[in-house]
Amino acid sequence: MKVWIFQTGEPLHCDLGNPRPMRAMNLANNLIDMGHSVTLWSSAFYHQEKRHRVNKYKKIVFSKFLEIHLIPSPGYIKNIGIKRLYDHIVLAINLKRILKKESSIPDIAFIGYPPIEFAYVAQKWLAKNNVRTILDIKDLWPEIFISFLPKSMKIFVKFFLFPYFYLAKQVINNATAISSMTDSFLNYTINSFGRNRSKIDLATPFSSPKIKLTYDELKTAKKWWRKHKLNMNAIFRICYIGNLSPNIDLSPIKQAALYFEKECKEVEFVICGDGVSFEEYKFKFRDIRSVKFIGRVDASKAVALSLISQASLIPYKNSKHFQLSLPNKFVDSLSYELPIFSPLSGEVAKMIEKYNIGISYGKSFSKSLIEGVNILLDNNILLKEMIKNCRNLHKKHFENEAVYKNLANHLIRIR
Repeated sequence: MKVWIFQTGEPLHCDLGNPRPMRAMNLANNLIDMGHSVTLWSSAFYHQEKRHRVNKYKKIVFSKFLEIHLIPSPGYIKNIGIKRLYDHIVLAINLKRILKKESSIPDIAFIGYPPIEFAYVAQKWLAKNNVRTILDIKDLWPEIFISFLPKSMKIFVKFFLFPYFYLAKQVINNATAISSMTDSFLNYTINSFGRNRSKIDLATPFSSPKIKLTYDELKTAKKWWRKHKLNMNAIFRICYIGNLSPNIDLSPIKQAALYFEKECKEVEFVICGDGVSFEEYKFKFRDIRSVKFIGRVDASKAVALSLISQASLIPYKNSKHFQLSLPNKFVDSLSYELPIFSPLSGEVAKMIEKYNIGISYGKSFSKSLIEGVNILLDNNILLKEMIKNCRNLHKKHFENEAVYKNLANHLIRIR
């Protein structure tokens, strides 16, 4: 079977440095393993590294089972801004131009959403050629554009964003099937645009292959961490590995760090990642010795850090998007067998409570991060139980091969 995947904003097989597979790569790899051929349509602009893979349209043939089409666009520096919206418009126009010249037709297609424009162009061309499609929704676009605005401004801004809401409704209602990371996210999205859920709509969680390091790789990574002045005497280390953006709230971490320093308890917070808020956060925590801002780390260093940590942070703000979803960081924590501290209500809080895999903190839970850390500091049996629960939950529901094999089989069934 011939499968086309339309997906921007993710690493690809052509990227150097052993990138972490996300939706497109994971699905493509599983389809190829099953003997199907995959054509991956994506942006020539590499979102994660904010650079151009190539400066013009390019088709890369890896094998008889995989080829990648890179569509040019202007690029952007910030994740939020006019330049990113302009990039997506140009990307969609270029995709439309290139598809007009395309002679081959797939048996079925998988479309990543957002960006809206890219998904709309892809789906319209596919519908014209009678190709069935699964639309995979990962973000609440365009609702997310107005979600942080005061009520008095929302109606005004939504009026100017009407084209985006129109395109989103067209894409969502014209897809053969819809997929998303949780049932809650899926139901909320399709209900917002007047679509009824069908039997072939599917909730498919995020998942990545477990990273396996050689003895020498792990040794090198651990040596690197020792050089970065971690407190090797820390009795409890909590880590966060991800993007540093306005979507996260580190103020409870600051309060907790100051408290434990005052109490002379060796609790350490290690924050890894870059982003628009990196310098701001680093400046705010400049006088707090127990909070370390490391910057971006590779997969081997992330694994090594997990082995010397006792818990992980998912410090996202309680927006509708994060309440409905189980973000990558949630699955990563399970994979690393690290109990979770998070202020998120919704899906993450439900999983924490149901499977006893961490502690929820904040106003919604009448428990501070300080109290949560103290609970695990004082109860090593509970900590070990949570570690075991993380391992079992990941194996049962989030194991990469099973998740994407199920998605690949679903594609084949609805063809």
